[in-house]
Amino acid sequence: MRKALVGTSNRSAPGPNGIRYKLIKQVLDLKLGSELIGEVAENLINGRIPKEWQHSKVVMIPKPGKDNGKTKGW
Repeated sequence: MRKALVGTSNRSAPGPNGIRYKLIKQVLDLKLGSELIGEVAENLINGRIPKEWQHSKVVMIPKPGKDNGKTKGW
């Protein structure tokens, strides 16, 4: 999970809770960060998805010069 966080942009928009990746990265080496990573890892390992994680809002941002009708497959 630390590796995934390193690849995130510090300029990303915050989630519904108002927390940005930049803040999460700043607390990684503190007790709070270890507990946060432990909590997320435990939920993923045990296949539990908290209801709060199941809500998201996706906003498409048009890119100049790109066909906005096409999406990339994940």
